[in-house]
Amino acid sequence: METRTRQIVVVLFLVFVAFALGIFTYWRYTDDLVSESTSPDAVAVKSDRLEVSLSRKTSFGGDALTGKKEEQFNQVMRKINAKHHIGAYLGIEDGKVRFSGARGYANAGGSAVFRINSAFLVGKYQELINNAILLHYASQGKLNLNSNINTYVSNAGSYTIKKLLNDGSGRFVTLKQLTQVSSNDLPNSYNSIIFNKKHVKDSISADSLIKIRLIRKISGTTYLSTLKKLIIIPLGLTNTRVYSPQEGTQSNDVESYIYATTNGIPSQKKMIQLADPILGYDQLRMSLSDVVISYTKILNNELFSRRFSKLFLNSITTIDSKNKVSSAKQSLILRTHNQEIRMEYVVKENRLLITGSNYPNVQLSDAELFKDLRKLF
Repeated sequence: METRTRQIVVVLFLVFVAFALGIFTYWRYTDDLVSESTSPDAVAVKSDRLEVSLSRKTSFGGDALTGKKEEQFNQVMRKINAKHHIGAYLGIEDGKVRFSGARGYANAGGSAVFRINSAFLVGKYQELINNAILLHYASQGKLNLNSNINTYVSNAGSYTIKKLLNDGSGRFVTLKQLTQVSSNDLPNSYNSIIFNKKHVKDSISADSLIKIRLIRKISGTTYLSTLKKLIIIPLGLTNTRVYSPQEGTQSNDVESYIYATTNGIPSQKKMIQLADPILGYDQLRMSLSDVVISYTKILNNELFSRRFSKLFLNSITTIDSKNKVSSAKQSLILRTHNQEIRMEYVVKENRLLITGSNYPNVQLSDAELFKDLRKLF
């Protein structure tokens, strides 16, 4: 009898311990959730939920707004039609598409309207991607941010990798020299590049090329292979590709147009013939949805450690001074070849707005439309 009583006591004690551990684990888990959600560096967008929301859409159009917000949405639609604005837009809140729409053609020659998979030229967003890749290597211990650039890349100056991300290289390269860089990204194609300390005629910032050389050096493979391995496949990007003349135009490519009218109405009848892209400059094509997914996943530290988040945000402003960035809100403007993408992410309110156009809208500018759409949240 005494033995049985002792067994019962032991069982009850074990049950109590298990229950206590369960309560403690739950408390720590919920505490972690609260800590992350209230941290100024925390990112509220849940990219997995966002992917599901975007995957259910194949075309732009419709809204999940009600009451006064729906009335405002309809007013914006009437304004877009009346002023013949050409482009597409997505409004996302709490990981769900709240509204979207489009007007005009992604490719007027093929009568292809803007769709969710329409691939825009994303310009300097490519360099933002490159920054994320470098911070990925830093997180893995493959890149020391305090090392001098000449540890990895010769003839590129003398400054740390951190300074390159924070302030830029202060070096320039001529367009003529850039054309010498092999589109196949062969190491010997870099040998003849000379980096200038001063901006001279027909030269641009060398930052993008220097970062690509860094990526090439650390990865041991081509830049294009690295993009697929670290960005396109892991982040689940379905409408992202690196443009090359050999591949030609794809059916979902967004073409560029100069301003033209027919009977006084804006018309997409004069397409811009794009020159062959230069490695690291204007190569990347992405759908608006892929830009959103990649950006939110990068902010959610799916590529690099959280300790590099502040450096990453700082680097966005270095890429282009038009970008306004803080831990609370990021506003990006990407322009190239008459294509323009605007994106704003407000962390605390958990909302993201993105627009894309391929035509120089005059009657209703992209900036004005963006302000109108922002009011729908």
